[in-house]
Amino acid sequence: MTRLTDFCRDYWNAFEERARADGAGVPSFRRSNRYMIFRGGVGGAHLAASVLVSRKVITFYLLLEGEHRNEMYEHLSARKNEIDAELGEAPVWKVWATSNRARVTVELNVDNPDVRKDWPRQHHWIMGRAKAFDSAFWPRLHALKATP
Repeated sequence: MTRLTDFCRDYWNAFEERARADGAGVPSFRRSNRYMIFRGGVGGAHLAASVLVSRKVITFYLLLEGEHRNEMYEHLSARKNEIDAELGEAPVWKVWATSNRARVTVELNVDNPDVRKDWPRQHHWIMGRAKAFDSAFWPRLHALKATP
């Protein structure tokens, strides 16, 4: 295994322990090698977090992809000011025309993601974003799905 793979495994194992211990209200999650997926299944929409070691940031994002990406993005971006206010921060809203993806992202800058004594703060931030994004985006996506 590589050092980055070892780091990601250890980081997300520690996150899972913390989320089980004090993560009431955190949406269910499953892990991939380099990121944690918190929610999926609404027509190509996913909530996820990743650690970008080289950039020294933790990202939390809503990823929209697939054939309904444009419809979902337009529905949400029409409510951008309302959503940003609910989140209490201004995420970056971005559409990739060439890949049929869109993302709404927030970042936490960290001095060094590998410093374990800072992981509780980082994990707390991730859990907070998971709750906030879940309540800001998921009801709106379900409402869109229910609209004929």
